[in-house]
Amino acid sequence: MYSVVLAAQVAINDDGSTPDASAILDIKSSGKGLLIPRMDAAGRDSIPSPAKGLMVFVTDEKAFYFFDGNEWRIMSPDRDWIIDGDKMYNGNTGFVGIGTATPVANLDVDPGSLNGTVVPLRIVVNAHVTPGSSNGYSIFKATGGTTYSGGVVYGLNVDLTGGTNGRNYGVYVEGETGNYFSGKVGIGTDNPKGILHVVRDDDRRSEYPIFQVATDRRGYRSNIVLRKSRGTLDAPEAVQENDIIATYDSQGYDGSRYVWMANLTVTVDGPVSDRVIPSRMNFDVRNSQGDRVEAMVIKSDGSIGVGTDTPQGAMDIQSTKGALIVPRMTTNERNALPAVNGSIIYNTDSHQFNFYENGSWVTKN
Repeated sequence: MYSVVLAAQVAINDDGSTPDASAILDIKSSGKGLLIPRMDAAGRDSIPSPAKGLMVFVTDEKAFYFFDGNEWRIMSPDRDWIIDGDKMYNGNTGFVGIGTATPVANLDVDPGSLNGTVVPLRIVVNAHVTPGSSNGYSIFKATGGTTYSGGVVYGLNVDLTGGTNGRNYGVYVEGETGNYFSGKVGIGTDNPKGILHVVRDDDRRSEYPIFQVATDRRGYRSNIVLRKSRGTLDAPEAVQENDIIATYDSQGYDGSRYVWMANLTVTVDGPVSDRVIPSRMNFDVRNSQGDRVEAMVIKSDGSIGVGTDTPQGAMDIQSTKGALIVPRMTTNERNALPAVNGSIIYNTDSHQFNFYENGSWVTKN
């Protein structure tokens, strides 16, 4: 049986005890709870002139609310964090800050200063390699300090050091203060030597290429576009004749330093007009003395120069070190060729040059 003591204080219990001196209502039970009014959010909001301290349980949010005199407030240390079974989510429609009271993004994490061992966000994953205890993704920003002196480093580090090969295939982003990224990116290295520096030392290059551009959409091409303009990015201006648009360069390590090797250059090859930019391609190599040699050029009119960058015909070959060697073959091999007037071969049976003209092969002395 429950007993009720009515006085200046009220006690509801099953042991006949008096209310605590500090309580106007003292409820005690070893097997039952207190059930306050339950309603949805619309019912809560329709309560006329709610008193300060009024409390309800909102069923569609599964949370207790109290009225603070101005608005209904959720009774939770996390305010908008809601736990629903094995799910936890934030009902805030604005920004969420961790380590900051002034978030400017959906999730704004500010750890203050890093000590070199702590990152503000780390996600542990089971990757295609066997993960170790430190595997995961971390995002960080470090300013100043002994490790990153005098600048700001922004990082996205993909840490798979516990993998089967024991390697870290990470993305390291180094930046500077300002409104845009202006530093260096390292993939597989935290010490990038250029704007983009990719390091790979495994033996699976054929299975996982260092760089791949692919598409499975019909009618689309896998392509890489290199662009250049005069002016600025925000206010580009037209390029002009002889402007270099793009280069493909190669370097090799000679034992003490990286040295230049062959390269391909794309250059504006004439006056620029609306939707028309003539272009030429130059192929350069390095000889045994390390000197640059202009090996070949393809002009905007389709002419090809070998040993010259000003071809005087469809193909212009200039050299003081080597001769032009035409295809060499037997008579039977020659006769198997397509019949094309103007063809030239060296006949190894007759040891003569043969020319195809007017429908037959001929030999001219």
